Amino acid sequence: MLDSIQSSAGQVRDICFDSFAVLHSGETKTPVYVVERLNRARLQDAQDEQRTDKFYEEARLPSLDRALLSDYKGSGFDRGHMAPAADMPNPNAMAQSFSLANMIPQAPDLNRGIWAKSVEAATRKYVMRASGDVFVFTGAVVNQPVSIIGASQVWVPSHVYKLVYDADKNQAWAFWVENTDDARMSKPISYAELVKRVGIEFLPGVTPLARSVEAVVESVPIPSQGASPVQFSAGCGDKTTCKQMSDCAEARHYLTECGLSRLDRDGDGVPCESLCLY
Repeated sequence: MLDSIQSSAGQVRDICFDSFAVLHSGETKTPVYVVERLNRARLQDAQDEQRTDKFYEEARLPSLDRALLSDYKGSGFDRGHMAPAADMPNPNAMAQSFSLANMIPQAPDLNRGIWAKSVEAATRKYVMRASGDVFVFTGAVVNQPVSIIGASQVWVPSHVYKLVYDADKNQAWAFWVENTDDARMSKPISYAELVKRVGIEFLPGVTPLARSVEAVVESVPIPSQGASPVQFSAGCGDKTTCKQMSDCAEARHYLTECGLSRLDRDGDGVPCESLCLY
């Protein structure tokens, strides 16, 4: 059984950023969890934002409570975003997402594989179809014995999770994945099961409606990987962003025929999701 280790030696602090908030543990040197309020408009704004990849130490945290860039160097772990860079709607929010207060030591194959493509991308697809705000809680759980990296002794989580709450429908479900390179995707779990595993009541006073979480996730359209690219009669012009595309066919043309990979932020083969998934 997993032990949800509560922070005792280190201070637990709330840190607010432009597009997300962090509950940070000074003991683990990582987020307890991160919260985002997402909707279709915010993700549309995020479509054309460029990653900065400029990771930085969070100066708002006391030196003894924060992770350092040197802690991750040579550790074998990625600096894994809890609030994804791909969710950030403007340059300032994008830059802030690279704070180490928003990071956990994440297994590289997990971070770049099923977490990015089957968890984060699926969440964005759902938000693009939702009628209103969707609140997303992303966090990590540490199992004993604790593994650490770096001179600051940053704790390595055993599992990571992402809770999705659709406020309009009062429905919630969660992804739960082992923090290993050979992790496999499993069926989403219920809100009640996540609370049981983590020991945190994320939605106090709210009882999400029961629904098949499999049905919720399977309702999100996933493109066929074998589908033929859409042909577009025009050549490769000077358009470079989703906001410049007139429709999904043009976006697909620029992705497949012109090699404009920036249109496919999450690597799932679907460009400009505001055009191609709605």
